[in-house]
Amino acid sequence: MLRSCRPGRPATRQERSLPTDRFPHPVPIGVSGGLSGVATGTLGARVSDATNVYILSNNHVLAGVNTASIGDPIIQPGDADGGHDPADRVATLAAYQTIDFNGGTNTMDAAIALTSTDAMGTSTPSDGWSGRRRAGYPAAACLAVQS
Repeated sequence: MLRSCRPGRPATRQERSLPTDRFPHPVPIGVSGGLSGVATGTLGARVSDATNVYILSNNHVLAGVNTASIGDPIIQPGDADGGHDPADRVATLAAYQTIDFNGGTNTMDAAIALTSTDAMGTSTPSDGWSGRRRAGYPAAACLAVQS
């Protein structure tokens, strides 16, 4: 989404979605989400085993740095971006790797949340907010950018 840097001046391009927006289901990957009431971050990927579908992200996003309980609600968008449970629930916490803050070795910051193919998609937003699938915009003063 492009925004004008001067009040009253319209943006010069058509608005595009941002990763912090609320998305219809199935929610794309790479957008805002997290543990309801605790954390906001990126819903990284949709993964599956032989039986279930999960959202893969970080402990600090889905498990609130070891504070969550299995079954806690995961929302999209995350709290910091206007999400609320239960209206924006897309998953429930299924498992996480505990982060050790007492000098132990941490090999990952990871968590998974149980979801469904109806709730979570496998691609980025169709309008290409990441810019990787579409031509870029020419540089201009006050142009909002993101990586």
